[in-house]
Amino acid sequence: MRIQKVKYKKGKVEIHYLYKREDKETELVLRSDEEPIEDFKRALEDLREFVVEICELGNVSLEKIDVTGVSFSWSGEEEAMGATIIAQRSLQYSNAPLNLVTPHKIENISGNIDPLQEMNPEMKDALEELIAQAKNYIDGDRRFKQLELEFETA
Repeated sequence: MRIQKVKYKKGKVEIHYLYKREDKETELVLRSDEEPIEDFKRALEDLREFVVEICELGNVSLEKIDVTGVSFSWSGEEEAMGATIIAQRSLQYSNAPLNLVTPHKIENISGNIDPLQEMNPEMKDALEELIAQAKNYIDGDRRFKQLELEFETA
């Protein structure tokens, strides 16, 4: 399974992913209003510092940043991970947030990536955690799971 996009906004989760079976690859989209677990939300929150850094927002408080999604790319024979982070920043003098989209960053597997496009190792680790949480969500790891009831027969 290859995660392509993760979105979480206004209580709705949307995950785009590629599912490979035998030699066929199928793109699937999961849309749900089922609440994700706290680890899923935290994985998105942990990307705020990279939004501030990449978008050169200076001393903006992380509490003003709301990461709403990530678009992933996979390139080359080594399938280097690339990502663009989508976020919003609340504004003091507006009734609407500032929409932010980071420039695309890519991991430097080959050693010949432009340093301005290179993803730092901490960002890669944070994105891998988000991917893991997205896969868990697809597999049913949600905040409120439906309980399976078992009844004894007499």
